[in-house]
Amino acid sequence: MPETPECCLRSRYCGFAFRLPKYIIKSTAKSNRDWSTDKVKWARKLHREQMFDSFKFMNLEVLEREQGDSEREAFLSMRVTLQPIDEKTRLPTQAMPMVFAERSKFTKSSKGGWLYAAGAVTSEASGLKDRVLNDESDLGSLKKDVDWVRGILNEDEKDPEAVAKYNAAVSELQKRG
Repeated sequence: MPETPECCLRSRYCGFAFRLPKYIIKSTAKSNRDWSTDKVKWARKLHREQMFDSFKFMNLEVLEREQGDSEREAFLSMRVTLQPIDEKTRLPTQAMPMVFAERSKFTKSSKGGWLYAAGAVTSEASGLKDRVLNDESDLGSLKKDVDWVRGILNEDEKDPEAVAKYNAAVSELQKRG
């Protein structure tokens, strides 16, 4: 078991980078929303959906540590750089890597090691700044925004109301980052 929250963070980064679902499970606190008593089902889900096969892990930057409400709780901020790649050819699919940030919560187990309890993932990409991207509902909210802008773009460009909506949407996206 990792001796510090930072060791837990770094080892989990390696666990994802080297496709080690068993370690991800072992280093996850029971309070985590993904935790399951059915380890086989959980490992299969990690293997199929959450191993980041479409990305090359480029960098992990550990930022600041904050003490939690007790000595058994700590928070770490981090920044991860991932390069999108084609799963078959392993070649980059875009020129620039993607950068995500997370404020992670860690808890100390009864055995003395540190476990990953939760995290709020954000992106530094334009239009996504300050939006939490932890699960499907967060992505669903983002999809609604994208669909709304697409709808405006599909409207008649000569319609002054449509042009005004488009300009307002562009302005809002620029404010977000």
